[in-house]
Amino acid sequence: MVPTLSTRNRKRKRSSTPPTPTTPLSYVEQLSQSEDYHIRVTSPDLLTTEAWDLPSALLSRYSTSFGTLIRQLRASNSDSRRLLLRNTDPALFTLFVNFLFQENKACPLPPRTAGAASDFEESDASVGRRPQRSIYSRCWEDEEPVPRDWESAPEKAWVLGVRLGAKESRDYAMGFVIRTYVGSLPRYLIGVIPWAYENTGEGSLLRKFCVDAVAWFIGDGGIREEYEQDALAELVDGCPDFVMESMAAMGAAGRRNMCPVERMGRYLTPETIVVQD
Repeated sequence: MVPTLSTRNRKRKRSSTPPTPTTPLSYVEQLSQSEDYHIRVTSPDLLTTEAWDLPSALLSRYSTSFGTLIRQLRASNSDSRRLLLRNTDPALFTLFVNFLFQENKACPLPPRTAGAASDFEESDASVGRRPQRSIYSRCWEDEEPVPRDWESAPEKAWVLGVRLGAKESRDYAMGFVIRTYVGSLPRYLIGVIPWAYENTGEGSLLRKFCVDAVAWFIGDGGIREEYEQDALAELVDGCPDFVMESMAAMGAAGRRNMCPVERMGRYLTPETIVVQD
């Protein structure tokens, strides 16, 4: 029999490698361990459908609507990982998905506003999209250009953020609303106001921006072309809610001529808005 040392006298062998401390998982590694949910998005006309597999951690972090639904599924011990989002343009939801994964979620705005509207120059709109900038674009002369996907309809991306309970995404979209419409010709803002009032409730932040921006354009002499005056007249006739809210806002001294860029915080206050699907 091979002799062995007793337990009492046996010496422990010292490890040649020091113990390594547990390294916290990075944010990306945490996401990789998070369960994915299959999100299918269907357009209002049912002609366009797209799908994404997104981590539950991201959905819960940046959308109270998705977070609530995921918690309900877990509480019911459901194995379902499929969610359906109806009446939503997949192109808009793509913006929300891009926002989830981008590192910088802040929309920078210029520290100053543009000068007098006497320098107003109209750019060529023959390309079928909003002109890149009017004289108000001098606010952004040192900034990166607005991404074309966000520039196309930031007001709709904002409304989607409201529907999803996505405050950060909504505020990010509002930054582009301000950049896009303060930096463009007034008629483009006038053109989206009826849609904004149809899809938001009384006192919404998007409505506040529309009222303030139009008042600022008028006070700064931006609406002086005949076609823009005609468009404003049509808006007044066809959108009575806008007229009433504009009249109420005019009672506040000094508001009419303030550039919305200087009042960014006014449009980022958390709120609950009823959106008509």
